[in-house]
Amino acid sequence: MIRKLPGVTDAVVKDYTDSRNNSSLVAYYVSKERNTVEELKKFLGKYLPTYMIPAFYVHMEKLPLNANGKLDRKALPDPVLPDRQIPYEAPSNEAELKLCTAFEKVIGIEAGGVGRNDDFFAIGGDSIRAIEVMDIADLEGLSARLIFQNKTAAGIAKALRDQSAEDIEEYEKKARTMRIPITPAQELMIADLSGCMDSMMYNLSRLYRINAELDAEKIANAVDTAVAQHPGLCSVFDHDRDGKIIQYIRPGFPGRTKVEEVSEENFQKISQTLMQPFEIYNAPLFRSRVFHCKDKLYLFIEMLHLVSDGTSLDVFYKDISRAYWGKELSRDHFYSYIRKESEIRMTDAFENARQYFSNLLGDRDWCRLPVPDFETEDISCGRLCVKKIMTVDEIVLAEKRTGCSRNVLSITAAMQTLREYCSKDKISVDYINNNRMEKHLMDTVGLLYKTLPIAADLSLYPTNASLLHEVNRQVIESFVNSVADYTAKLDLIKEDAIAINYVSDLGSEENLEGFEAENISLFDEDAIEMGGHADLYIQEQAGYINVQLDYLKNAYKKENMQRFLDLFIKNLKQLSSALENK
Repeated sequence: MIRKLPGVTDAVVKDYTDSRNNSSLVAYYVSKERNTVEELKKFLGKYLPTYMIPAFYVHMEKLPLNANGKLDRKALPDPVLPDRQIPYEAPSNEAELKLCTAFEKVIGIEAGGVGRNDDFFAIGGDSIRAIEVMDIADLEGLSARLIFQNKTAAGIAKALRDQSAEDIEEYEKKARTMRIPITPAQELMIADLSGCMDSMMYNLSRLYRINAELDAEKIANAVDTAVAQHPGLCSVFDHDRDGKIIQYIRPGFPGRTKVEEVSEENFQKISQTLMQPFEIYNAPLFRSRVFHCKDKLYLFIEMLHLVSDGTSLDVFYKDISRAYWGKELSRDHFYSYIRKESEIRMTDAFENARQYFSNLLGDRDWCRLPVPDFETEDISCGRLCVKKIMTVDEIVLAEKRTGCSRNVLSITAAMQTLREYCSKDKISVDYINNNRMEKHLMDTVGLLYKTLPIAADLSLYPTNASLLHEVNRQVIESFVNSVADYTAKLDLIKEDAIAINYVSDLGSEENLEGFEAENISLFDEDAIEMGGHADLYIQEQAGYINVQLDYLKNAYKKENMQRFLDLFIKNLKQLSSALENK
């Protein structure tokens, strides 16, 4: 592409990794005139996404050739890099001091080692550590997004001062009186469900056997108390006068949880019919039942994904336990979230973020999925699972060695797997972000997660380190730009991509503290339905890493999907190995 610039007669781009393991693209070009970096970047920006634009440029009289007359890449000189060491400058106020201290703690730098102008991500920060900074710094209004956007303690502290002073509790109180448009993620789910009203694709259902010595009526009341604390579970969907779908809180929904006295035999029959489709409009989107069977207690909970996600399940179960044992419940800000999502769509920040994703993906022919073996309209799900591929401790060590989060390691392994499986270099995948980037959303129940894309030409990144660096950079950029919800794709068939979801043990019965809860499977795997072609889950459970691949059962041969899963496990283990991170 550089050769298209007037006056340039030859050019080549090479990946360069410096002594601090930072990877960058360097352009070497031959021309009569020495163009400025700004001129070159501006020209390339018309044709290339940001991640493909070289960071450094070397003007040369001619490119080096070997004895066979071919380009000698090894003879290309290292670029002269600017001094990356930022002079230390002490924090100038309390907010900066708290941020610098938090940076030091989460990265492992000695006290006083981080200055107000040090870039959090340049000194070892990542998306997971940014969340930890939020907790440690404990600054009102601090969010992961602010950290991603501003990067230094000085920049973040200034952004905090410039933020709106409106009290979050007042903002939430007002939002709960409003009828708010649905989010793009909700819109996409409703579109899926509208095609099949009897589908239970988006039902989140759990049945637990719990300690029979607990008070059944008190459990039912605890569930109701927890539901009332989370307005998303008390919401209904309707249409406004213009026909647009809106959501609002309807007092009294979804009704009280009843205790049902049944025999064990009758319960076994009832349990086969517990899961039912939800009506989308003007109807409760949550249901619960408690069954008392002589010396056994059962708790059934079911909600529609439209008002909840995996992280929400943990929050909700903890609140059921808190309510039962008389503890204070979490504070929910779901309506603040959906109100802000609606308001931000009219801002320049939203347009800029949308342009970021447009530039990243462009109209290039990306490889997004394992190539299907068959065409099908059937949405039945096939499922493969391999347990205990490594320990959580091993992936924690890999994070320390590579400077990349376990999420980045998983995304990178998936991209390498697609490359091997499909024999293509231009790879794009989606990854799932739980989107709790603001402290007040940590205990919120609702559909908050975002699906965000990562795309790269893997031929430009010959080493694991260089590819990890690029994926890490894009993950940070996607966080910054996640205000534009890429989840709502315009053409799902064309844009469908394998989704990478790194999760802890979401919805674990351990969150029902004191209930001695045992999860009883309700799912008939032959009846599970897919929303896309393939989803890859990397799950932490009991100190180990498990991987699960869900795929369109009638689009792929099972043995081919097993090969894909085996390739992923191999690549994840290699990225996590000290010997392979060169």
